[in-house]
Amino acid sequence: MAMVKINTAYNVNIDFDLAGLDKRFFAWLIDFIVRVIYLYIVVNLMASVFYDRSMDAEKREEMYIFIRVTAMMPVFFYFLFFEVFFNGQSIGKKILRIRVASIDGYKPTVTQYLTRWVFRLVDLGFISLLVLSGGSVYSGWIAVIFIIPNIIAIILLLNSKQEQRLGDLASGTVVISLKPTTQISDTIFESVSKEYKVVYPNILKLSDRDITIIKSALQAYEKSNNDTTLWLIAEKLQKVLDLPPVNNPFQLLDTVLKDYNYLTSN
Repeated sequence: MAMVKINTAYNVNIDFDLAGLDKRFFAWLIDFIVRVIYLYIVVNLMASVFYDRSMDAEKREEMYIFIRVTAMMPVFFYFLFFEVFFNGQSIGKKILRIRVASIDGYKPTVTQYLTRWVFRLVDLGFISLLVLSGGSVYSGWIAVIFIIPNIIAIILLLNSKQEQRLGDLASGTVVISLKPTTQISDTIFESVSKEYKVVYPNILKLSDRDITIIKSALQAYEKSNNDTTLWLIAEKLQKVLDLPPVNNPFQLLDTVLKDYNYLTSN
């Protein structure tokens, strides 16, 4: 399965699986069903409220046009509304546990969501036309013209390394699965408060690789309670950082880990 690296607010790269065509299709299908049910309920409800037996044919047609346009407005803005106000998730995406994410790792902006929504009308040109016209366009050269964007969208999606449709490419977004392949606990990240006081200011002599080894050693110690590796690393740190004699290797390594995270994130 294709993956994408998302840089978190803690400056940690986490691998996410791309949502995949199957999940995206079923999410869209759920959203389609939700919109159809909504239209059925609202159109019938409005028709029962506004219908008057005394109306002539012209007035009745005007009423149905009014009902159709009014009921269609929430459907028209469905994806834009949900993605902006529900963190990149429509109802279908929520159920399938996928969402829209910015390719640079930050939360998508309203402009990015708006761009995806505008290009969705292009990507789904023929389907949108059918819905908006009440299914009155079935064939002919008009149908051929409007189905071309659908074909282009499918080709782009299938050939994109990050499974992006035209709207994703234009807005700089991807659709990801919410279960990350890499957990934050697998990285060098360690939560440190802003009030934290650095103990070893020269800790930046160490590299990310050094810190990864230190965190792995601490995690191994918590599982086995064998401190042999901790002592070896502590003695090495004592020489590299010019530290006083080590009495508690676990405390030293834990402090080094927190110092490094604090200094590199501030």
